[in-house]
Amino acid sequence: PGLDVRYAEGRAFLAQRGFQIVAEVENLRAPLDGKNPLVTEARARELAARAASAGYLLRRAEPADRDALLDFVAHQFAAVWANETARALDGPRRAVHLALDPQSGAPIAFAAADGNNQGLGWFGPAGTAPEHRGRGLGEALLIACLNDVRGLPEAGVIAWIGPKAFYERACGAKGDRRFVVYQATEPGA
Repeated sequence: PGLDVRYAEGRAFLAQRGFQIVAEVENLRAPLDGKNPLVTEARARELAARAASAGYLLRRAEPADRDALLDFVAHQFAAVWANETARALDGPRRAVHLALDPQSGAPIAFAAADGNNQGLGWFGPAGTAPEHRGRGLGEALLIACLNDVRGLPEAGVIAWIGPKAFYERACGAKGDRRFVVYQATEPGA
């Protein structure tokens, strides 16, 4: 899906074969060394309590949530995100957290970790329904997931990030790696 920008030989190989760059993406890394005051169990509880005071229930996803959660993720975001979330639900850590709508009890935000590259501790995907954004749900779910993967070999990698400023503020994430995404120029190439 992407090639590390530092891999000059690989980039040259793809360019010689007619592949075109279609995007550059970035990974961030949140420090999970125990010295980051933004990623603690206490902060996760505080953020969840703040959401609860606004009527939201935040918790780890349970097997009974699977169908509604994956449907929400696929329809609000992307089918591939639903697949990644399913892998995290089925993984050994079950590092998926969700927020439920105060009225309907339906999922309205989620965060997953350790779905892709299982056992390494990568974060993502995550998202909040547009009408519920700006209420601290994403931050609370992010911190819960990062606490779940602390101690894994690549814990804290936030892959192919979207809202960079959010991650920098919410968990102290810093730039980690950049990737170039290629596409074949001819069908079937």
